[in-house]
Amino acid sequence: MGKVLMLRIGALVVDYIIYSIFISLFFSLTKLEKRISLGSDFLGDLEINYSLEITHFTFLAYFLVFDFFFNGTTIGKKVLNIIVVNKNDFKFLSLSNRIKRTLLKFISVLIFPITIILYLINNDLILQDKYSKGITIIKEKIKLI
Repeated sequence: MGKVLMLRIGALVVDYIIYSIFISLFFSLTKLEKRISLGSDFLGDLEINYSLEITHFTFLAYFLVFDFFFNGTTIGKKVLNIIVVNKNDFKFLSLSNRIKRTLLKFISVLIFPITIILYLINNDLILQDKYSKGITIIKEKIKLI
């Protein structure tokens, strides 16, 4: 694996740890439920419960906040000194491309095993980068205008 990919994974881990601490404190202090029950069905003697996990949406919101206010540079990316730029002109991605990238990243996390297979087939190309015209670089390598 390349250095940038390892930094990307590290940034995601840092972001997840920060997010997990924040969300755990939030739910502990507010006593809110992490799930919203949508009902249940029976399959023979087995009861199947359907619920909506609120933390999935708050995790998406975490990244969207950084898209809107910090050019997509999350705390994890800042700590590991990486940024996402347009692969054509090396400027920050437009807001619409940052949001597209985040939504695709969210889907990628939900279908993680498939994402790994696609990554291996596409020779180091990650789904959200392909469709947002983005590339992750080490910040020291380029001065942004």
